[in-house]
Amino acid sequence: MALKILLVDPETKWLEETQLFLKDELYQVASVSNGKSAQAILFEHKFFAVVISLETTDHSAVQVLNYIKSNCPNLKIILTLEKESLEKREELDCGKLKKMGVNSFLTKPFDKQALRDVLENQQSIHDLLDTANKRGKKEEVEDEALSDDDLTSISIHEFYSSKAVLFDVFIKLSEDKFVKILHSGDTFSSERIEFYKVEKKLDYLYFKNKDRMKYIKFNNYMVKGLLKSKKIGVKEKSAMLREAAVKLMDIAYSDGIKPQILDQGKEICTNVLGIIDNHKNLHKLLRKHELFDPDAYSHSYLVTLFASSLIKQLEWQSESMIDMMALAAMFHDIGKSEMNEFLISKRPEDMDNARLAEYKTHPEVAIRILEGNKVINDNIKQIIFQHHEAWDGSGFPKGIKGRKIMLMANAIRLIDDFVHVIKSEELPPVDALRFIISDRDGVKKYHSDLIEGFIKIFIDPKSLRKSA
Repeated sequence: MALKILLVDPETKWLEETQLFLKDELYQVASVSNGKSAQAILFEHKFFAVVISLETTDHSAVQVLNYIKSNCPNLKIILTLEKESLEKREELDCGKLKKMGVNSFLTKPFDKQALRDVLENQQSIHDLLDTANKRGKKEEVEDEALSDDDLTSISIHEFYSSKAVLFDVFIKLSEDKFVKILHSGDTFSSERIEFYKVEKKLDYLYFKNKDRMKYIKFNNYMVKGLLKSKKIGVKEKSAMLREAAVKLMDIAYSDGIKPQILDQGKEICTNVLGIIDNHKNLHKLLRKHELFDPDAYSHSYLVTLFASSLIKQLEWQSESMIDMMALAAMFHDIGKSEMNEFLISKRPEDMDNARLAEYKTHPEVAIRILEGNKVINDNIKQIIFQHHEAWDGSGFPKGIKGRKIMLMANAIRLIDDFVHVIKSEELPPVDALRFIISDRDGVKKYHSDLIEGFIKIFIDPKSLRKSA
């Protein structure tokens, strides 16, 4: 059954146009022009989401929000605002409105596509799959006017789909020239993908940037369902999570930290921990250089995977510590999102003094970005803040040493350095570990328990049990 949307707005023309647009997107839509009618229809019917104008009268938007909070607590709320309306109403602010249940804000005039994207972001993977199944088949290949900046790439070798394709899929012919080979709702054809892979020798497929969250949700959904499956190997599951993490950090860096970013980040972390728990041969994958990608966004996934594996080797670890470690590792570099791209791609040793000073502020910038966020608790924030501190006091931003540093923060420092060594020295993982522990001065940056635990993740657990 199609998802039901309620539109509440005093502008009749806007209601009519938006209702037609959403019906074309396969939603069931009802519309009313005042708050009293909105409450009446909400009493009679269940909806997935309500799109309500702050300018609603005859029972104000605030009255309707209070009614929804008391009677329809699971209803998704998108509040539309006239330009500068919040400034005119000093008694209201976004924080208060969020506490009243508002999930998203849209400021008029906005493109109808923006409303569609907001509604899709509120949907679960099951909602998205159900909608894709209802779209029907098109399957013809067609050109579409798009630029390189409109799309994101995925390796054709790591593309997975549901039976009904969740989003439009493209191939690239040349710069700024793309052809759509699969429409949202088409029946997925592995033979078709194989044709482009083998016959056309293509390495990448593309989808629109606006569909990145769909892709992330789907990969998380797939890995969660396959965690205990022996038909899909740990390498493939890890690759799916890596790609989801890359796209997630891409959105976080461009759009900022939003609730759905954190929700999917937590889901990726949960799946990473699931892979660690369900695959006793993970040590084999961790030893392979092919796991690594120099992309700045895949760095966050690698730190999450290795840091979570490390923390599980320590005697004092607990479930809550493991969860904190995974989430802190995923977002440890979020402070760089507000910095010049040069600082993201360069290592500190390649920076001049001015750039290095700016770079060293990114842990503090991260805390400012995450301030007031309830998903990222104070312990996780402290881990992120300290992730460049060193056990010998040579780190930043505070230069603290020893037990003033959280061990989980020092673990991320170790893994962060390890991943960078692999890239800069072009070493396989085991050799990168040897590189780190053979540096007598450098190894003083890390707690000895962390070094010992890190060595263990590359060893077959069976041999560890035998030697115990």
